[in-house]
Amino acid sequence: MGANESISFQKRISSSFDELDPDNYFNLNQSSMFLSEKDNSQSNIKNFEVDFQNIFLIESTKTQENTNNNNDEIKSNKNESVKEFDEIDNTNTNQQLIFNSVKIGRPKKSEKNKEEKYHNKNSYDNARKKIFNSCKMSIYDFITEFTNIKLHVPTIEKQMGYSYKNNFKFLHKTIYDIFIDSSPKRVKDEIKNNRENYNYNKIEINKLLQEENNNPNVVIKIFNKIFNLKFGDFLLAYLNDEKEIKIGGENICLKRFKTFGQCFNERKNNYTQSQKDLYKKHILDIIENKKSYRRPRAIKH
Repeated sequence: MGANESISFQKRISSSFDELDPDNYFNLNQSSMFLSEKDNSQSNIKNFEVDFQNIFLIESTKTQENTNNNNDEIKSNKNESVKEFDEIDNTNTNQQLIFNSVKIGRPKKSEKNKEEKYHNKNSYDNARKKIFNSCKMSIYDFITEFTNIKLHVPTIEKQMGYSYKNNFKFLHKTIYDIFIDSSPKRVKDEIKNNRENYNYNKIEINKLLQEENNNPNVVIKIFNKIFNLKFGDFLLAYLNDEKEIKIGGENICLKRFKTFGQCFNERKNNYTQSQKDLYKKHILDIIENKKSYRRPRAIKH
């Protein structure tokens, strides 16, 4: 290249630079840089969205796979448990589960309560009351037969009481006092509210005793001796199945006098022989005063 050509080339380059505005050149470069950064950021956002979608799809797929695996495992365990239950049920068809329970309160009439009740008709106090009343009826039948007078059947529940101590006192009460100290359950209306005015048995018995005492032909006052016997005297004869009682040195036949062996042998009033033996011993202990007495309840002030 010659010197002239070199100078010409430099002029062209400098003139091209001279034509460019420095401010415009800076703005142009800045705009191109902005566009380039914008294109890059949009590209990065699109790439991030694609990547996020791909990650979401992958995680969703994994979660679904885990869920399916868990469901399959639960179903498998359930099937195995059902299978095991079926196997147990099939192999133990004759076995039954037994639960022991304690019922509180009175059982229903429709239910059969196999457990022995703590207090029932066979308890000592209830049996004792029934035996005492049975003996009373035998005494009544004998006296009305022997004396040939009509008397009302005495009531003895209140007289005999409920404790061993009161029972023992009642055993030493005379037949006369037992008959006059009671009134029948059925009386006239004017006597219901004034039981103390009842004196029928007293009048009839006193009349009988007075006639016997005034009769010079009667040496042994047998009626007086009978009514002065104690309830315990008849009760011993009743329990020992005796048919005679000794009065004033004489043995008197106890007509119409049913003993313990003849009673409580039917239906609801039935006692087994073992029960009779227990009740007899129980009452003999009271007669002999072998029972311990309870302390009376404290009186509340």
